[in-house]
Amino acid sequence: MNRSIVYAFAFATFAAAAASAQAGGASSPKMQIVVSYGDLNVASEAGARALLGRIEAASRKICGSEPDIRDLKGHGLYASCVKSSMDRAVASLPQPAVAELYGERTLYKVAQN
Repeated sequence: MNRSIVYAFAFATFAAAAASAQAGGASSPKMQIVVSYGDLNVASEAGARALLGRIEAASRKICGSEPDIRDLKGHGLYASCVKSSMDRAVASLPQPAVAELYGERTLYKVAQN
């Protein structure tokens, strides 16, 4: 069975965000990436982790290059883009194990900060 998810992301490169703000809030272009997971048993923890890794890689690709950590505004926009992309992708999956693992992972990251 060839399972995959397709989800749209706001293309949040910082140049596009800046241009949008200057243009009076025009909507940013959309991109899609297909993330296949037919080779994974997403009911298992290992499979769910692997799928989350693929979703994160796709989210990072859509959101562009990660800015230098010293660029606080740019880094914040990038992190927000990645998180919102992952949130939408995980929410679109009919896989409770993936959603549960993602929720635990998100709570862990918040607790670290």
